[in-house]
Amino acid sequence: MRRTISVASLVVLSYLGAVSVPLMAADASPSAAQTQLPAVSLESKSLAPMEAYFGPPKTMGIALSPNGKYIATSVPNKGRMNLAVVDLSARSVNVLTSFENFDVVEFKWVNNKRLVFSLGNINEPLNGDHQRGGGFYAVDRDGGNPRALTENAGSQRTSVYRGLSYLGAVPDDGTENDDVLATSNERSEKILDVVRVNTRTGRKQLLTTQVPGEVAGWVLDHNAVPRVAIMHPSGTTAIIQYRENADSPWQEIHRAELGRDSFAPDDLNFIPLAFDFDNRTLYVASNQGGRDRAAIYKFDPATKKFGDLVAEHALVDVTSGLLFDRDEKKLVGITIDADKPTTQWFDAEYARIQKLLDAALPGTYNSFTRSRAGGEKKSLVEARSDRQPPRYYILDETKLTLEEVLSTNEKLGPAQLVEQRPIIVPTRDGKHIPGYLFLPKNYEAGQRLPLLIDVHGGPHVRADFWGWGRGVGVEEGQFFASRGYAVLLPNFRMTPGFGADIFTSGLREIGRKMSEDKEDALAWAVAQGFADAKRVCIFGHSYGGYATLAGLVKTPDLYRCGVASMAPSDLRLILTSAHGDIPQNEGGVQFWEAMAGNLKTEPDFVDAASPALHAARIKSPLLIIHGEDDVRVPLEQAEHMRDALRKVGKEPEWLVVPEEGHGFGKAENRYLMYTKMLDFFDRQLGVDR
Repeated sequence: MRRTISVASLVVLSYLGAVSVPLMAADASPSAAQTQLPAVSLESKSLAPMEAYFGPPKTMGIALSPNGKYIATSVPNKGRMNLAVVDLSARSVNVLTSFENFDVVEFKWVNNKRLVFSLGNINEPLNGDHQRGGGFYAVDRDGGNPRALTENAGSQRTSVYRGLSYLGAVPDDGTENDDVLATSNERSEKILDVVRVNTRTGRKQLLTTQVPGEVAGWVLDHNAVPRVAIMHPSGTTAIIQYRENADSPWQEIHRAELGRDSFAPDDLNFIPLAFDFDNRTLYVASNQGGRDRAAIYKFDPATKKFGDLVAEHALVDVTSGLLFDRDEKKLVGITIDADKPTTQWFDAEYARIQKLLDAALPGTYNSFTRSRAGGEKKSLVEARSDRQPPRYYILDETKLTLEEVLSTNEKLGPAQLVEQRPIIVPTRDGKHIPGYLFLPKNYEAGQRLPLLIDVHGGPHVRADFWGWGRGVGVEEGQFFASRGYAVLLPNFRMTPGFGADIFTSGLREIGRKMSEDKEDALAWAVAQGFADAKRVCIFGHSYGGYATLAGLVKTPDLYRCGVASMAPSDLRLILTSAHGDIPQNEGGVQFWEAMAGNLKTEPDFVDAASPALHAARIKSPLLIIHGEDDVRVPLEQAEHMRDALRKVGKEPEWLVVPEEGHGFGKAENRYLMYTKMLDFFDRQLGVDR
């Protein structure tokens, strides 16, 4: 089903056409145009409701067609997010799908006439019964010729999803064909294949007929030939294989073991990223030469020799972000997610456009994707910051105009959001670990505020980045800061992305030095003068919930209270329980044992870091939150902690939500959780509303 409606009647696209401004006067030169466009003011004096921070997304994104004449996005329709296409010239919107039980969650242009998309459930509980989705579908820009390339999956609780996922566009052969590249596990659930799919006929061509093993990832050259295979035969091993062409034998070019010569949990020291356009030079991210922070190099896989350094950063590992111009056939820049994101351009034309955009949209991080097909020369621009949710614009490079087309969250802006301050926390053993700080809008220097220490999950992930919507911790930091709290998002050893030393020094330190890093973050906050040492609570989800329990056990007088959400409490149980999915995954167990200790050879070492076995040490009030259907950290973990506290006469507060899994997917359940948390913090820290 499709319909054409006026732009004004479509809420999600209400900004289309509202802001169309020249980037420079008609008689001005480009150099004189850099300061002529003021930023759009978003100020509002009202306190944003909880729904603005934790509600369902307003859209699942936006994509510009190759010729720059259309944008695809998702819009509310039939109570779900459905796929729509906007004709930028006609100012009309075609809603292409009318799903009532699923949401369109991913979509890509195949060419100027056709799109592919996948389904999900964005406002349903996160258990297996509700998390049906996937599938791979195609439809024309006008809603015609729909085709299911793989059907929607059943319950993820009971089966492994078999199907296709979008990988990329096919190489440009001068024709507007209807093919895409996709990954597939239809042949084997243990091998990720690459296939070329015709989105009209459904015909599939297997491109990985010869595989070197159980491949988990691929790097293709610019002729769509799979040339690099990434394998993880165990939870602590990575093997990289390479071949010169589709008919050549595979040869190993790298192998690493976690804890021996590896510096990151997933890439294990050597990350193949992409081929250059000569189809011989490989770009890789590596700690080669013993460097602490990974950098990107040119690499010759035939000789296994490193070439020129391409990009590095003093604060973070550089392991992704390469930007290519397919028309010019060259690398033009790189995006680096440091304490704040930045783009380094190697190409003067791209640098010129960036300078123009930054002058027109000051105060935001502005990224753009160019489209030059058919002579249109248009770019899709995303502008975001810590105080502004993403807003999208169309830049017409010929007319030098910038037109706003989508605002992702109109309830939040500079009046509601606060500065997300990058910080560096010194540890007692001499490390310097980045993090973020949120202070309320009305904060005045010298005030001692109640402090919340928000610990990210994982722990082997970098969970939070600068800018609204880039991590649960960021959303929580903004929400609780709006309610008067100082919020500290500390990273800690074992967090990847900040160098080899910070990551590897966390091995076997769960509940030990990893907890001390949070203690040191608190000491830093008190020393800075904004935190009241007597009014501090620690909280988090998953590993963050574990860190809460471990902190209350290790330093019972340090924290006034804690909230443990989805928290492991007994490390023996997390590695052996029949109710969880970690014991069913050999690689998962191997990795956990590398982090926390070997259950078979050193059970006492594991037990020493299990909070439920040391509940008697806890003095502070505790709120336990869990999803009833969690299989990553089963409910028994929360019950085990509760029962251990009851045995020593310490009843925790309790919130268990039916149907939810590892994380709360339904908005109403998130509102319930954060309402409960805010009330708990207010009571324990003496905040009067």
